Amino acid sequence: MAKKSGWLAGAYTVGALVVTLALLARAPREWSYKETICAAGTALTALVWFKWNASAAVFAGVLAMTIAGIPIWIDLWGNPIRSTWPLWFFTVVACIFSILGSDGTWTGNILAIGGIIFNGSLALIVLLKEPKKVTPSYRGVIKIVR
Repeated sequence: MAKKSGWLAGAYTVGALVVTLALLARAPREWSYKETICAAGTALTALVWFKWNASAAVFAGVLAMTIAGIPIWIDLWGNPIRSTWPLWFFTVVACIFSILGSDGTWTGNILAIGGIIFNGSLALIVLLKEPKKVTPSYRGVIKIVR
C-alpha cells in the first residue's frame, strides 16, 4: 500500500483556520461555546496529524467538523430556514461525486460519507419540518409566534 500524504488533513486544518480567522476578523467580537468547539476541533485535528498520521487526522477532522456542526443542526431543528436547502442539498451532491471519484479507501470516503449524513439531514430538516410562524409587530420588529 502506498504511503498516504498528509495533504487532506493539512488542507482541512488550513481551511478551517482560514475560516476561523476570517470570522474573527469580520464577525462581531463575540466568543461563545460554538467558537470554542470549532477552535478545539481544529487544534485537535492538527495535533493528531502531527503526532500520528494523516489517516487518524482525517478521522479527527470529520469528528471535529461534525461536533462543530451540532449547533447549526440544533438551530435549524428549532427554526428551519427553507431558503438554505440548496446549500445542504448541493453539498450532498458534491459528496456523492467525491465518493465516485475517490480511491475507495476509508480515508478517501469518510469525509464525503459524513458530509452526506450531516448535510442530508439538514436538507431534510429545512425541507420537511414546518418553520415557526413569523408575524410583524407594530414597530416592524419581527416576532416569532409559538
